[in-house]
Amino acid sequence: WYSDNFNVEVHAFVENGKFCVVNNTYESQSTTVYRGDGSAFTLCLEPNQIVWYEIE
Repeated sequence: WYSDNFNVEVHAFVENGKFCVVNNTYESQSTTVYRGDGSAFTLCLEPNQIVWYEIE
């Protein structure tokens, strides 16, 4: 569970079946997010945006 952009954090709450991606800046950020199973997806975040996902 990580991002290839150091300004974007990924927090996995596996026990709860959720993870979030956090933009820690006041600027838009693009990143690739890597899940615990090795799969990945790209994401564009607005400034200070947090996006929640279900772990499938």
